[in-house]
Amino acid sequence: MALALLLTACQGAPTAPRVQMAPVSTAAGPATAAPPPPARPAGPPRGPGGIQQLLAVDDQRAVVVFVPEATFGEPAPTLALMHRDGRIGWSVTLDHPLFETRTSPGVELVGDAVVVTLAEWPPSREEYAMYETVAGIQVHALDDGHRRARIDAGKWAYGRETVVDGDERYDVVTSDTGGDPFLIASGPQGERWRTKLHDRAAGDEILMLPEHVAVSAYGGMAAPDSWFLYRRDDGRRVGSIEGQDETCTDGRRWFLWQKDALVEARPSDLSTRLISKVTLPGGSSRTTRGCTIIDGEPIAFIQQGMTEGLVSIAPDGSTRHAMSLGLRRLRSGRVYPLPNRLHPVVATLSESEDDFVELGVSDLRRAGATFGRGPKTYAGAQGLIRRDDGSGGYVVAARSVIATIDGDTGQLVGRALRRDTMAFHRSQLRGSHLWLPPPSPMRLGQAAPTVLDLRDPAAPEPDVDQATRDAFRAMPRIQCSALSTSGHDGIGTSEALPPPPKHGRLPAWDLDLLASGARHFACADANAEVTLLAWSIETDDRPLRNHNALVLVETRVNGAPIYTAVAMYRHATNKSWNVSRGYHSRSRPVRRFAHRPTTADLDAFVAQSKFQYVSGYGRVVRGNVLDDHWRRATGEKPTLHFAAAIEQAD
Repeated sequence: MALALLLTACQGAPTAPRVQMAPVSTAAGPATAAPPPPARPAGPPRGPGGIQQLLAVDDQRAVVVFVPEATFGEPAPTLALMHRDGRIGWSVTLDHPLFETRTSPGVELVGDAVVVTLAEWPPSREEYAMYETVAGIQVHALDDGHRRARIDAGKWAYGRETVVDGDERYDVVTSDTGGDPFLIASGPQGERWRTKLHDRAAGDEILMLPEHVAVSAYGGMAAPDSWFLYRRDDGRRVGSIEGQDETCTDGRRWFLWQKDALVEARPSDLSTRLISKVTLPGGSSRTTRGCTIIDGEPIAFIQQGMTEGLVSIAPDGSTRHAMSLGLRRLRSGRVYPLPNRLHPVVATLSESEDDFVELGVSDLRRAGATFGRGPKTYAGAQGLIRRDDGSGGYVVAARSVIATIDGDTGQLVGRALRRDTMAFHRSQLRGSHLWLPPPSPMRLGQAAPTVLDLRDPAAPEPDVDQATRDAFRAMPRIQCSALSTSGHDGIGTSEALPPPPKHGRLPAWDLDLLASGARHFACADANAEVTLLAWSIETDDRPLRNHNALVLVETRVNGAPIYTAVAMYRHATNKSWNVSRGYHSRSRPVRRFAHRPTTADLDAFVAQSKFQYVSGYGRVVRGNVLDDHWRRATGEKPTLHFAAAIEQAD
């Protein structure tokens, strides 16, 4: 029976076995002396506030960080143990706010201890970086909350990365004042050891290996990117292995990229073995984005031009299957294995024109496999969070929806509306129980959390996300047949810039080449109609000059019309066109419509693309909105134009 997430406090749910706490670490190292326990406060704060972070311990307890409503200044947060019915077991007032990193919410469960990272601002924001720094790391006993140890992170230290593995925790901290970066190992009793990192060790990635901790290092111009390895027991550095930070390990095998080659690294002797020089159908311009290991074999994730793809690699290094995602992109930059099945994986995918997400399931070892179309019932999804209850399934959170994914089929089997605004984090899931904090404002000890037992069978609930599903307009799907580029990547050359063209209604460009590039990024055929709506030339004093074009491509799929808006650019010394879509970029340079777009549709597209009517990085020196083309394409007149000195009369 399908699982259904019911947003009610599950007070009568069966009690699952408590999580077995890992033993206290006995690894050698300079343990931090425990200070005398601070005076215990009379009780939790009485005023209203909200839960900043929630760390599930088991099905009955969770550690929360409560922040009271501020009357002035920055209020002191409270660390507390909350029971399922809302009662508070213990509470401790922290002297600083939480310090959060990309991988840690600032509070972690390490063995039988709760470890919090505290933040503070440097005394002068002009003298030091404009970031919060680490005030210290505190270790509290889980059973009664008393402080066991405080770990000094150094003066104005910036925490770059945190990783927890059972009863071991590792932090990379660097100094805003030019001090040495350190790797600090700690456990339930405090600091175990610390070691100075190599000068180049950026620490943006920490990788846990069976006997080593690997820390990424950026090489820059002088040296290749590398991973530095340190012994987990005493912190001794054993050496480095060349490789980019796109890497993957399953605890047994470790794969990483050396330029366009995927290699297997062996920490025991710091050697590497070539696995494959990944090749793809189509053009040669590509970017490695990462990998995933399934049953001991790597799956490479690659971006080529506007298109993303996955390559399954056999043990002998040959390519089993190269899969293009067409207009779709991997939402979290990875795929997730379904352990209850031999080879298939599940992924969250999104179309390039909107934030809707769908689930796709595929067998990446089967030739000709593609990601099947799944439900498009929620938007803004984060990555999937693996359930640790043996089900093999996942939990995914979006802006307003929480959903469960079955470990056998990879399909959505339950969902519910979110009522909180706190960012969903893996720390809220423990075993088969998902904890949701009480809505704010609330008073600590007087409001119960919601605890969802993901194992509970229940009648299928109504589709609470029907409005979101209805908002997605069903449209025929365009499939790009292969990974390919338009010939070049659009990046400029060292050639001298020609003089800027004279003012004119149309640009002095090869419009056939422009149309070819637009059809490529729209995944349209060679007969698709292309309309140039607006264009511009922007330049600065480096000198750098860009050509920009806003176009509409019209094609038909199974007799139904498809309209694709594309915002393209190229450097003035290049012939081919490109779209602005970096790994961290939020711009959407391609958007499809199942109806003829209106002016409002195109204005909304322009707002979230890189096309601009005003100066951006430089100065707009030429440009024009082609009013007659716009009216013919939309049936309406345009509302936005360039400055009067730039715009040309029709």
